[in-house]
Amino acid sequence: MQALEGQMSLKPETMQKRAMRFDIDRIKTDILKVVEDENVVLYPKPEQGKVYSGDPKPSDIKVGIFGDDPNITTGFGAVSRAITKGLIAKGFRVANLGIQNPMTGKTRLVPEDMKRIFNEAVFDKNNHTASQMQQAFYDKLANTELSTTWRGCAHDPSGFGLIGQFMDVEQPDVVFINYDPGNIRNILDKLRDTKKSAPIVAYVPIEGSPVIPQYIDLLRTIKVMNGEPILYTRYGQKAVKEANGPDLKFAYHGADHADFRKFDAEHRKQLRLAVGWQNKKVMMFVGRNKRTKGIDTLLQTARLLKDKGRDDIVWYIHTHVWDAMPNSSMPLDQLVHIYGVADRVFFPDINHQVYGIPYDEPASYGQIDENDSLDKIYRTNLNSLSMIERYNIADAFINASELEGHGLPYIEAMGCGLPIISIDDKAVQQEILGEAAMYVPAHHFDVFHTGARLAQGSPKDFAGAILELVSNQALYNEMQAKSLKRYQDFKWQNTVDTIAQAIMERYTT
Repeated sequence: MQALEGQMSLKPETMQKRAMRFDIDRIKTDILKVVEDENVVLYPKPEQGKVYSGDPKPSDIKVGIFGDDPNITTGFGAVSRAITKGLIAKGFRVANLGIQNPMTGKTRLVPEDMKRIFNEAVFDKNNHTASQMQQAFYDKLANTELSTTWRGCAHDPSGFGLIGQFMDVEQPDVVFINYDPGNIRNILDKLRDTKKSAPIVAYVPIEGSPVIPQYIDLLRTIKVMNGEPILYTRYGQKAVKEANGPDLKFAYHGADHADFRKFDAEHRKQLRLAVGWQNKKVMMFVGRNKRTKGIDTLLQTARLLKDKGRDDIVWYIHTHVWDAMPNSSMPLDQLVHIYGVADRVFFPDINHQVYGIPYDEPASYGQIDENDSLDKIYRTNLNSLSMIERYNIADAFINASELEGHGLPYIEAMGCGLPIISIDDKAVQQEILGEAAMYVPAHHFDVFHTGARLAQGSPKDFAGAILELVSNQALYNEMQAKSLKRYQDFKWQNTVDTIAQAIMERYTT
């Protein structure tokens, strides 16, 4: 109290001196003296500067992936899945927008990851009750970094309309686009329309040559938008350069997205007994029902072999018999009757080609009625098999596809030990298959709507190659060994490394 009273009892002259410290004219004079003084010292204020944080790390970067839904086990979906898993393993944060996906819904987590987490919780030996398992599941889910997948919804099944919202909500640092040139153009246009921007890495197939000017313009547009296009193959790289396009990197697809393997003889025997093909030579093809896949050529080949009396040769063509796309061929269930081969060409029961089926997880089926015909039992058993089991039922993979951007099915088939008979397109397929295929020469070349050349084989030549392969055991064993060896060259890690490097470069540019 005494101290306070002392402060309050200052003398008037003392109070006047203290007040002078706040005289505005005196302050101006002092400032001018400081500015004119060459020896003035400015004290640092580090909290107002920027701190160097070192080189960026993958964990600093969120990647928005535009492609098919990574839950899909075919084509672009399989690539999206492999790239998503690879980038997450490297530490990147990832969100997917599933373009051109007919499934409906909002956002969700990848079911495969959900199931893995659930199984880890359920089979944990420390969890004994249902409530403990459930709690463990929720705990693991809350502490797991998963990829969020956006999908088309009821009013926008293609998903293109979600691009602006996806960019707003996810705010990716870099956009990765995995699609054909036409859809990549649509995505770039949408990004421009919505005024949402981010550095771009695009993984682009080049299907045949010559490459049209519109594709070259697209590749240049990507570069202008602070992007880097990466092609699928060396052939695509060369074709772009021949069309006066930019010099670009390429990265092959991997093929280890599932445990593709050759079953032992007893396992294969049991599978073939289950579908009624124990005494047959099974020729297989996998691909969408597009005109350019050469399925018509395969059906004509089946007819030639039937005419030669080869009742031991049957065909399993893994495709939807009718595909609602402009480049689709005639419904195949009609075509087999026109060619008279409905008794030896078999198709799977699948609702939509895009969805695919599990690679290594057999689908379950109900109790078979005792009154069912044997054919129905065989068909039910066939439709219960995983993709790897279906490959292992076959004796050879017959590829008449007239052009490809890369191709996954015949690499998957090689991983299961199937010898490959393929059209010699002098292009992408020859590059990918290398020495592992028995090639059928192109009978002539047609022209695709893009201007690219279509390598079309003769059914007679395909039939001859099949007969040579199935009648020469030494040749068969040699081609089987080459398939298994060639398959080892395709690793998704190599693909992801190239893409991750491009993402880091775009982020720091």
